[in-house]
Amino acid sequence: MLRATAVAALLVCAPSEPARPPPVKLAPGQLALVGAGDIADCKVDDDQKTARLVEQVLGQSAAARAFTLGDNVYPDGSLEQYARCYEPTWGRFKARTLPVVGNHEYGTKGAAGFRGTFAGRFTADGPLWWSTDVEGNGSDGKPVRWHVIALDSDCDEVGCEPGSPQHAFVTADLRSKAATAADCTLALFHHPRFSSGPHGDATTMTALWQALADGGVDLALSGHDHIYERFPPLSADGKPDPARGIPSLVVGTGGRSHYPSLVARAHSVVRFADTFGVLAILPQKGGATLRFVGTDGVVRDEHELRCR
Repeated sequence: MLRATAVAALLVCAPSEPARPPPVKLAPGQLALVGAGDIADCKVDDDQKTARLVEQVLGQSAAARAFTLGDNVYPDGSLEQYARCYEPTWGRFKARTLPVVGNHEYGTKGAAGFRGTFAGRFTADGPLWWSTDVEGNGSDGKPVRWHVIALDSDCDEVGCEPGSPQHAFVTADLRSKAATAADCTLALFHHPRFSSGPHGDATTMTALWQALADGGVDLALSGHDHIYERFPPLSADGKPDPARGIPSLVVGTGGRSHYPSLVARAHSVVRFADTFGVLAILPQKGGATLRFVGTDGVVRDEHELRCR
């Protein structure tokens, strides 16, 4: 009895472990962008965990937005797979999502499942590239507005070369008043121009990367390789270029699977392939904090972005 009483007393008196602060904390009206690529598959459930991370951010501010980076549902991106496997998780905040198409979406002819799921944004047969502006208060309390341009990097399907409709769109969009007056410009697309993952560098994106760089894009995000990786500003041919290059991240960590090995590409700053999670972008005047949060709530990478 004495032993039991002593143990009970220890349990009552033992100090509780301090609660871990939320990895992303927003004020009402604060702008944030949060998301990943390579997300849902009914055979796995890690997308449920990444969806909860996104909801934790969105729930703090009406100005916050989610994004995807393609391959949103496996294996073929059909409307049925979107309804059964994506809608119950990331589909919960579909109305606040900036969607990007990936190669698995083209497993269904014309990416019809993607079009149907995000029918309010896309027509039945129109292009799957687009741009928009998002705004709110920055983490410093000052109003900020970001220009977001999303591309279709399935170049064999739609064309990415100079003279293609998509290349012309990028050039014209980044010359528009909306883009030139924005505090920062963010590019979203599925296939990474640079990656240490098994898919490697998407050389088909070279011309579009050059157009993005010429247009003053401040940050590029991709998926495709199921890894997390961060690169410094690079030119279209992969050379360090702090003045005109684009910093980029691969965030193929939405929950589908991990890739088993990485071979470090030149200039890779941070890379790992063992953690599902999301990237949170927290804008402020002149830049943003980039924070990768794993599904365990641990911040695995953080970087300060300065916009041009």
